[in-house]
Amino acid sequence: MPDLRVVLLQGGDAQATWRRLEKAHPALAGQEHFQVVRTYHPGRQALWSPDPQVRAARERHREDALHQVADILRA
Repeated sequence: MPDLRVVLLQGGDAQATWRRLEKAHPALAGQEHFQVVRTYHPGRQALWSPDPQVRAARERHREDALHQVADILRA
């Protein structure tokens, strides 16, 4: 994928899979032609916490990640 500019990893499974991919293909980690953005899984369960401040922080983190992806794609 020569035009790849960003990889969005949503959730722990996606992030763990990416780490395994980097371990299996170390040259991938050194690539500079795309950026990797990590955030929470989009499901409600990933954002849930009994603490409303934690929930809000998780939601902000996810929104910030999506804005970061949009900025990369617009550049």
